[in-house]
Amino acid sequence: MVQRKIQIIIAVLCGFVLFLCGFCSAQALDGEAFAAGVRIPVRFISSGAGESARAVFSLQAEDEGAPMPAGCAAREMTVTIRGEGTADFGEIRYTRPDLYHYTVRRSGGGSGALAADRSVYHVTVAVLRDGTASLMVQKDGEDAKSDQIVYRDRYGTGVRPETGDPAGPVEAAGLLLSACIGLWCVRTGFQRGGEEDES
Repeated sequence: MVQRKIQIIIAVLCGFVLFLCGFCSAQALDGEAFAAGVRIPVRFISSGAGESARAVFSLQAEDEGAPMPAGCAAREMTVTIRGEGTADFGEIRYTRPDLYHYTVRRSGGGSGALAADRSVYHVTVAVLRDGTASLMVQKDGEDAKSDQIVYRDRYGTGVRPETGDPAGPVEAAGLLLSACIGLWCVRTGFQRGGEEDES
């Protein structure tokens, strides 16, 4: 009988110890003991523009509780790249493991480009219990996934592709000049035809 009571007491103590260990582990994950940092980089490539190219990109959280970089305003962080290069929105600090979702889009620049990249990227940050984190990037309208966000602008002379963007001032002037030359040729042809009929 005494031995049975001792076994029950030992089982209860073991259960309490296991519960206490689990509770402490959960508190450590939820508290400051757990920390993970991530930077979301954006690469900008401008063909034919040199240092005059400029692009502004914005980062927005898709989840209400997703952390953002320090200094962001209204749940949005922006970064500007001039010429070409890679930049990030600043470090994002996480205090618990989970999946966090963000959107990266073009918010400015590219007014003088023949083709300005307006792609939208959806970013998933996977934060693990060991404090490591990884990025998974998916471009809007595509099934393929990667870990890179790349925007490409094309500058220089040429025919603007059908992107829906309005024609630039140089292209508009060229179209107007072509129209004027065409009208002059037509008018000259009519005048010559009239003179030949009179003779």
